[in-house]
Amino acid sequence: PEWLAAVPDRGDFGGPVSLKATQGNPPGADPRSATITFVAANGDKMRMTITQSAQEVYAVTYNLMDLTRSNPADAALQGETYSTVFTADAGYGLPTAITVTMGGVPLAEGVGYNYDSATGEFTVTDVTGDLEITATGTLQAITVTAVIMTVTPFGTLPSNTFTSTTDITQAELNILVTLNTGCHIVDWYTTDNPLGVEAVFPVTAATTLYARLDGDGSATSAPITIVTAAELEALSVRVNTASGTAGAGLYYKLIADINLSDYGQGSSFNDGKGWIPIGDNNARPFRGHFDGGGFKITELYINNTVHDNTGLFGNVTNGTIQNLGVETAAGGITGYRYVGGVAGQVNNATVNNCYSTGTVTGGSYIVGGIAGSVGFFAVVSNCYATCTVSGTYHVGGIAGMAMGGNVINCAAFNPSVGRIDGGTYPQYFGRVTGGMIPGMSTMDGCVAYSGMTATGGISFTGLNTQDQWDGTSVDASTSKATYVGMGWLFDDSLPTPGPWVWDEAGFPRLSFGPAANPF
Repeated sequence: PEWLAAVPDRGDFGGPVSLKATQGNPPGADPRSATITFVAANGDKMRMTITQSAQEVYAVTYNLMDLTRSNPADAALQGETYSTVFTADAGYGLPTAITVTMGGVPLAEGVGYNYDSATGEFTVTDVTGDLEITATGTLQAITVTAVIMTVTPFGTLPSNTFTSTTDITQAELNILVTLNTGCHIVDWYTTDNPLGVEAVFPVTAATTLYARLDGDGSATSAPITIVTAAELEALSVRVNTASGTAGAGLYYKLIADINLSDYGQGSSFNDGKGWIPIGDNNARPFRGHFDGGGFKITELYINNTVHDNTGLFGNVTNGTIQNLGVETAAGGITGYRYVGGVAGQVNNATVNNCYSTGTVTGGSYIVGGIAGSVGFFAVVSNCYATCTVSGTYHVGGIAGMAMGGNVINCAAFNPSVGRIDGGTYPQYFGRVTGGMIPGMSTMDGCVAYSGMTATGGISFTGLNTQDQWDGTSVDASTSKATYVGMGWLFDDSLPTPGPWVWDEAGFPRLSFGPAANPF
C-alpha cells in the first residue's frame, strides 16, 4: 500500500513522496525486521530497515482495594524497570506490605521489588515475567469529637471523643452523652447551629459533630426548643386550640432567630391578617415559660383591627417571657384593645429582658410598646422599646396601662407616642406608661427619650395625672452613672452583673439588642 506524505525539504531529498512498505522479507531473512522504501517525486529512493526488539512484553495485573496507582500501564518490557506510586482512598491509609509475583513466583520485598509504605512508591528493577500486584488500603482510625450545641446545653459529655477503625454510627455516639432528665438528642449537626447541616451517618472520616438536645418542657434544664417559624406556630396552635391549661407550666426556649415573613403581609395565612398571637384570648392564655435565649422574632405582622390581646403573645397569665427581641415587619402590629409588641396583656406574669422595634397600633385603648396591660401582680422589667406606638387612650412607650402591676428599669426610646383619630382622652398618654392604678401599681427606675414626639393632640407634660408616667428624661448626654444610680445593673456590675450593656455610642441596650442609636 502507498501513503502520500508531505515532508519539508531535507537537502537533495524532499518534497512530496510515496511511502512504500515491503509486503514481506525474502526467505531466510530475520522475521523481526522489515524494510520501508521512501520514493521522491524525482525518483530518488531512501530505504529504512526496522528491526523488532528482542525484548519480551509482559503483562502487569493489579488487585487493588481502596487504593489507586499512578502508572496506568498494564505491560512491562523484559529487563526494564517498572514503577508506580500507590495513593490511599479517602478514609484509608497505605498498606504496610503488599504481595508481588513475577512469572507466577512470589517475590521478596527488598530483593525482587521495593515498596515504601510511607510514600506508596513501588519498583521492580528487572522485569523477567508477568507481574501480579496485590495490595489493600488500611482503614484509618476514625475519631469523632462530639460537642453539645451551645444553644442546647441540656446534658454533659463525660468523654467527647469516639475512635473506631470502622465507620461510626449514630448509636455509638449517643452513649457518650449524659442527658438531663427529660431530655433527648434531636440530631447531630456538622456546625454549632440547629439550622445548619445535619450529619450523615455512618461517619467515615474524622470530624466534629454537634448534638442538638431537646427536652420535654418539665424544667428549665429540659425545655422544649424552638428553632423554626413552623415550630413557633405549632406552639400557638397548641395553646389557642386546646383548653385554657394547655402547656401550663411548661418551659420553652428559642435557640435561633425566627423570621415570620411567611405569616406576614401578602401571605394567605390567617386570611391575610398575619400572625395569630400565642394565647389569643382570655379563655386560652399562655401559661408557660418562654425563654428567647437572646434571639429575636423578626418580620412580625398582625392586622386584625377587631382583635383584643394582640402581640407576639396575646394574653400571658401565670407565665414568663424573657430574653427576647421582637421586631415588626413594615406593616407593624395592629389590634383593637390590649395591644403590645411582646404581649397584649400580662397577668400575674413576668416580662423581663425584652425589646421591641417597629410599629404598634391599637384601634382603641391600652396599647404599649412592650405590653398593652400590666395586670395584677405582673412585672415588666429591664425592657426597652424603639417602636412607634399609638391608640385612642392609655397608650405608653412601654406599657399601655399598669393595672395593678409594676414597670421597673425600663427604657422608652420610642420616636413617638400618639393618639389616633377617635381618641377622646388626651390625658391618658405617657412616655413610659399611659396609665396606672394609684396605690396598686408602681413605676420605678424607668427612663424615656427626651426627644420623643407626642402626636395626635396630646402632651407629655401637665395633661396626665401622674408625672411618673413619663419617666426620667434621658438623651445622648446622659451618663451611664445616671442609670446605675437608678438601680440598673450592667454586664460589669459587681457583685452581680446585669442584662444591660453600655453601647459606645452612649446609650444602654440589652446585650442581644440592636445597636441602632435611639437618640
